[in-house]
Amino acid sequence: MEDDPDPFKLLVTGELAEHPMIAKFREGKAPHHYWEKSAKTVAYRLLYAPQDEMTAVIGPTASGKTALSNEICRRVERAAEQFGQNRPPRIVRINLRSPASGRFDWSKDFFKPVNNAFSLVPHEKKISLDAVRRPPIKGPRGGTPRQSADEAEDEMHEHLSAQNVIGVLVDNAQHIRKAASGKAAADNYDKLKCTSDNTRSHFVLFATSHLKDLLAYNGEVGRRVLYVPFHGYSYDETGLERFAQAAVWLAEHAPLPIAFSLDDRLQEIFVGSLGEIGALYAWFERALGHVIIRAGRKISWDDMLSTALTKIQRSGIEREAVDLKSFIVELEKAKAKEEENRPPTKGKRRPGVPNPRRLPLGGDLDTAG
Repeated sequence: MEDDPDPFKLLVTGELAEHPMIAKFREGKAPHHYWEKSAKTVAYRLLYAPQDEMTAVIGPTASGKTALSNEICRRVERAAEQFGQNRPPRIVRINLRSPASGRFDWSKDFFKPVNNAFSLVPHEKKISLDAVRRPPIKGPRGGTPRQSADEAEDEMHEHLSAQNVIGVLVDNAQHIRKAASGKAAADNYDKLKCTSDNTRSHFVLFATSHLKDLLAYNGEVGRRVLYVPFHGYSYDETGLERFAQAAVWLAEHAPLPIAFSLDDRLQEIFVGSLGEIGALYAWFERALGHVIIRAGRKISWDDMLSTALTKIQRSGIEREAVDLKSFIVELEKAKAKEEENRPPTKGKRRPGVPNPRRLPLGGDLDTAG
């Protein structure tokens, strides 16, 4: 393309953060069957969940969890513009960093960086804790280098209250248990529960299946978490149909036309992205970048093949997906067993169970049979 900007000039001058076609592609949102249900579930939890409860949106890598949290923030912003008052509620979205070494440190890896972020960036935007992890700034909101963990946590709660934050969306929440197992992981879960208990802001955790044991840790923690499964499409007629809708949308809204038949390549695209919308988005974006590099005018199947994940790369995502689906089946079996063993409500009986014998008023219990 003759008008394509020189990438080395852009790297040096910083005139353009990203290619305009890629920026345009990122603005879109493909239809996702699970987004609508999950987004509304989170919204209702922000409204009505008890103060001591949390919500966990758990799905494999590339399932679209980050896109879902983005969409929730966008919807809150649009609703605030349309129906907002003088002090509309806010959503804070943070990207939890992974500790470089050792176990997760709540003061160093969560509270203090969040407090700095409140002072450094607008609250509506995503906060990258890696970007703001630096010595605390001076002033009443910045904290001091000698601030204790309890003081840092208290300051965070003050920020959440002062800014009318109704929800804290935590991306990569699985890092809470990073480099921790056994008692260390248990301590982190207990701390997470206490942190949630002490604020009116509802915590929504977006995490991979590594955080699934949060639900089964113990009754005090597990009963306070509503689990929202978020996974890709299954390889069946319904799953393929819904996946195809997203793929067609991406092809139609791509800044360049595709030069291959989507119908003919649908199964290959499904396998290449493991049915995960996040992986599909990333694949199209890599292919678009490949076209820009070669100064092409269409996205060819060769562009898709050149930027596809290898089988080894896909295997990690696949393991997470299989692990999560097995966990979902286990939860459904447990729920069904609980329903089966639940005592019947008054006036109703379970199939196959005889009605209880009624005694006449003042009658004696028949012990003969």
